[in-house]
Amino acid sequence: MSRDRRNTLSTTQHEAVLMLSRNGGRIERWPGGFWTYPGCVSSTAKGPGWTYRVPVWWVPTQTVRSLLRKGLLVHGEGEILVLSADWDEWLARPVHV
Repeated sequence: MSRDRRNTLSTTQHEAVLMLSRNGGRIERWPGGFWTYPGCVSSTAKGPGWTYRVPVWWVPTQTVRSLLRKGLLVHGEGEILVLSADWDEWLARPVHV
């Protein structure tokens, strides 16, 4: 991984940090592997033998892991992750595509 990618955000990571900053700065994992902010509006998805609440906005686990590695998310209470104190500095950096 190039040094530039470690110090910048992808488009998806940038969107995630921006959305979290506008919604309390916290993210939680919902059943089914959906990472979203607490209180996010959801719909219901059903299949044979299963039903999930699907948030209208979510990011995959890979994005959450990347943000943890970069130090943008830190562990909060229980299963909640929170934005680090310098999240706004990250948003000011160029986005890599």
